[in-house]
Amino acid sequence: MNTDLRIYTVKFSAESADINIIDQFLTEHAGYKAFIWLPPDRYITRKFKCAEWSKEVSGLWDTLTTTFEQVIA
Repeated sequence: MNTDLRIYTVKFSAESADINIIDQFLTEHAGYKAFIWLPPDRYITRKFKCAEWSKEVSGLWDTLTTTFEQVIA
């Protein structure tokens, strides 16, 4: 059993079009489909899911705050 599974809060700040692409990706993965991501404190990619995220629209730059949870594939 792997007890070293990580959880990351990841915040994206970018133009609306870019944030919308990330939002669509997360929506398509529906909170349960795993995706590959390279955490900033690791040297190897891992599988994660994202069941929680929120989007803040504020003019030129929007913000998407996510919670990435590592999963065992």
